[in-house]
Amino acid sequence: MPKILSYLKKRDLMHNPNAVVDEITQYGWDYLKQDRLVDALDFFEKAGDQEGILRIKDLSLEQGDPFLLQHTSKLLQEPVPDTSWKKVGEKALADGRYLQALTAFKALADEEKIQEIKTLMRN
Repeated sequence: MPKILSYLKKRDLMHNPNAVVDEITQYGWDYLKQDRLVDALDFFEKAGDQEGILRIKDLSLEQGDPFLLQHTSKLLQEPVPDTSWKKVGEKALADGRYLQALTAFKALADEEKIQEIKTLMRN
């Protein structure tokens, strides 16, 4: 089983200017194997690991996570295409994660879907 750091050890590693990039990258992949995507992304960002960031972006699309999609796109310095927002929104909606779906459809300015989700949230 890959090693998971305590909060304090992770904090110290992330703020250590002399941290070894390969070690940080390996932690990113270890956390990814544990499905700890936000933590993994923190490590990939610190290490500048484009491959890891792209993998998390792919997972954000598969899992319907608008927050990870937006963050990975920002790190990659690329806009989020409307097709990606729609895919994420539809996946989140299908999984009953209405707030995440709402976030994606607000980014698209899709008023019809926004109203549909708000209605679902009220019921």
